[in-house]
Amino acid sequence: MKELLWKGLHLGLGAATIGKERAKRIVNELEKKGAITAKEGTTLVKRVLREAQKELHKLRIRVEQGVREELLPLLQLRGIGRVRGRKLYANGIKTIAEVKNASLTTLSQILGKKVAEEVQKQVGEDITPIPAGTRKGQRSLGKY
Repeated sequence: MKELLWKGLHLGLGAATIGKERAKRIVNELEKKGAITAKEGTTLVKRVLREAQKELHKLRIRVEQGVREELLPLLQLRGIGRVRGRKLYANGIKTIAEVKNASLTTLSQILGKKVAEEVQKQVGEDITPIPAGTRKGQRSLGKY
């Protein structure tokens, strides 16, 4: 029952648009009907408002940066914005954990050497210099 109420509040009212007073009013009505207890109502209001704040924060970042939600984890890194985030995402690097697991060579090819080194420092990886001639793929027209 509680989960059904939660889904109804979350979907019906929209977590990003529900106000504190409106949430309290709805929960008070549910308490009067006996659908939930006062303690459950208080917990539900706090939960809805916490989710609303999270959604608003995500929405604010998305509007400021002009990105879809899938890029939000990558935007947490300094030096990664909409364009670089999209490049990483297009190359299969979608989370910070995947950035951490990616080699410096791979990141350098996507982001450039300096940005790749900065990003690896941020995720806590030790940077080892890239040996000359280790670029992936074809290096020139004659060498394939």
